[in-house]
Amino acid sequence: MSDDGILAWQNHPAMTDRETGVVVRRLGVTDYVACWCAMQAFTGARTPVTPDEIWLTEHAAIYTLGLAGRRAHLLRDRGVPVLKVDRGGQITYHGPGQLIAYLLFDLKRARLGVREMVRRIENAVIEWLAGFAIDAYGKHDAPGRELAPVLARRLAAASGAERNVA
Repeated sequence: MSDDGILAWQNHPAMTDRETGVVVRRLGVTDYVACWCAMQAFTGARTPVTPDEIWLTEHAAIYTLGLAGRRAHLLRDRGVPVLKVDRGGQITYHGPGQLIAYLLFDLKRARLGVREMVRRIENAVIEWLAGFAIDAYGKHDAPGRELAPVLARRLAAASGAERNVA
């Protein structure tokens, strides 16, 4: 972490995919706020030629309330910090053992809309799960919405608590 509290992502080892040019960084365990601020700094400093990046990390327990989220949506207080963020959705739990992949992609340069990007991410996760003999599916008119409940049920049934996907 730098002196200003922002994660120094440039100091983490990176691997560049030869085919796509996408840079992948394994950040290890990071503070949610420091990582969020680092993503904002990365995006703010991006130029038309900045390579897209994927940051792999996990966070200490925290709930984030997206633009549609309200604290009243939390069913019970478990002593886990809650943070209002500038992202879509309602409530997301982040915690130890969850691999989180943040995609810092220039959608305009890729000529992709958000919905298409979500659909592509969803398809990639479905393909990845198939490699573990886990059947998953998406809902054409609601990309990203049906996959999570299926994952939660299948992973809980298939392998208990030893694997967690976020």
